Amino acid sequence: MALSYRDGIAVAELICYCPSAIIGIYLTLVNEFHTTGWLDIFLFSAIRIVGSAIQLEAKKHPGTTKFYTIASIMNSIGLAPLQAGSLGLLNRLSENIGGKNRSQAEKSIFRLVQTVIIAGLVLGVVGGIKAGDNIKENGTFAIGSLGKIGTGLLIGAYAATLIVAANLYRKVSLANRKYRNLLWAVVAAAFPLAVRLVYAILATLTDDKNFNFITGNVTAWLCLAVIPEALVILIYIVAGFSLGRNRNNLKEDDDVIIRLGENQTNVSAQTTGQSSTPNRKQNPVVSTAIKIFNMTIIGHIVQGIRGRSRG
Repeated sequence: MALSYRDGIAVAELICYCPSAIIGIYLTLVNEFHTTGWLDIFLFSAIRIVGSAIQLEAKKHPGTTKFYTIASIMNSIGLAPLQAGSLGLLNRLSENIGGKNRSQAEKSIFRLVQTVIIAGLVLGVVGGIKAGDNIKENGTFAIGSLGKIGTGLLIGAYAATLIVAANLYRKVSLANRKYRNLLWAVVAAAFPLAVRLVYAILATLTDDKNFNFITGNVTAWLCLAVIPEALVILIYIVAGFSLGRNRNNLKEDDDVIIRLGENQTNVSAQTTGQSSTPNRKQNPVVSTAIKIFNMTIIGHIVQGIRGRSRG
């Protein structure tokens, strides 16, 4: 069975996003989980891999609506991890600028925008499922009110991210030189992200059939969604490699010195008190698992609850 125009794009996405998923994992590991930005490369790539594979599988089962439902959901939720990636890079830059003096208000702003993105993602999934149910009932795929609300939240999150970027631009000179690249990466990704957002608006908030996730114009989908997404991921990857493997900056070096001084003080106190309690080292596998968990949606919710209880 010959591949259609849309199927050919799905194959191209599989070819492109399999390597980018591996690169996303690599950047997450070498940057020591400082930011969700690199993990979002992997998450988005995984979404596109699954969506493309399901789309190709649907060709073998033309009468099965569940494949089209899953493929449409994968298409509709791709914008959220891209926006989360930009927010994650800005968060890392903010950490580098503020260090230990970073205000609680600034941290709260990032958490708020992140929550809005997550809410938009969840509503996009629910809206896609309900749209899939419509296929069974009347044979048409149309995004309902929940999906439209989700798109509205992502529009607000995009605007908020631009405001955060503008605020960080005013003090970017305080950041370590290599971390300034993160701001320029977000600025460079802003235009293709805006194009992708416009496509989401046309697909969910209008009745134009050219932008339907399943039956819409394939060239419009390619130019307004597929290519902009690939450009954003490419920009994130270049930004990740621009930081290099040397992850320490001046502020982080100062923190290391402080911690070393604290350790020396603790050792001296133990010697004076003739304490022989052995040091306990956490299993590296457990430590890595905890870090990965903290990067997930559930992990962020748990951290937010812990932060409020401490406050």
